[in-house]
Amino acid sequence: MSSRDRTVRIIVGIAFLLLAITNNVGFFGLFGQVLVGLIGAALLASAWLQFCFLYTILGRDGDGDGDGTSPPEDDDSRFQG
Repeated sequence: MSSRDRTVRIIVGIAFLLLAITNNVGFFGLFGQVLVGLIGAALLASAWLQFCFLYTILGRDGDGDGDGTSPPEDDDSRFQG
């Protein structure tokens, strides 16, 4: 997960939690408040864990280059005999 992605998740997650806590959701009453709170908590958790379940389902890696592939691993075999 890129640092930009983590930053956006943290900001939006905190905003959603604040909306839920202050009851400023404005739709579906208590259900909307709980739903917005859960979404905010999920965004903060995914930023903290640096893992997004939806990225796994959609085949994205979230490294910021947009090609859906992970960077190559360090391979020291080229230095062996």
